[in-house]
Amino acid sequence: MRRFCFIALVTALFAAVVACDPQPSPEQKTEPVYQPGDSLEVVGLLVDTNCFAGDPQNIGPDHPSPVPEGQAGPGCARFCARMGFPVAVLTGGDPGGKVWILLTNGQVLADYMSRTVRARGRVRSDGVLVPERIELRTGDGWTFIL
Repeated sequence: MRRFCFIALVTALFAAVVACDPQPSPEQKTEPVYQPGDSLEVVGLLVDTNCFAGDPQNIGPDHPSPVPEGQAGPGCARFCARMGFPVAVLTGGDPGGKVWILLTNGQVLADYMSRTVRARGRVRSDGVLVPERIELRTGDGWTFIL
């Protein structure tokens, strides 16, 4: 009898989870799922994760620091990158885009904050990319920076 009750309970829980899991409608955009080791290329704005995490509107080079005592203001994105905070590529160029944290030395990229970059590399985990090449968008196309 215990076994039957246990199986019935597990079946009921599974059915409840399936019923509560909303399936995306055809007009909803679903993001692809990447596995560790997958090759990936992302294009977007280079942002500092310190200020972006505090306020997703902080995607430009000059913005107030989200930390009350640190009113960095102009050049805040470069300042944070030079201080060693991780940098990321924000796809789509707006706060609603996907963020890909780059596992590299952000200090090297500090002068390119808030500029459009293209990063190619391997997925470490969802939202984390180990870049093999980073390029800056210029008027002539793409320029290698790392």
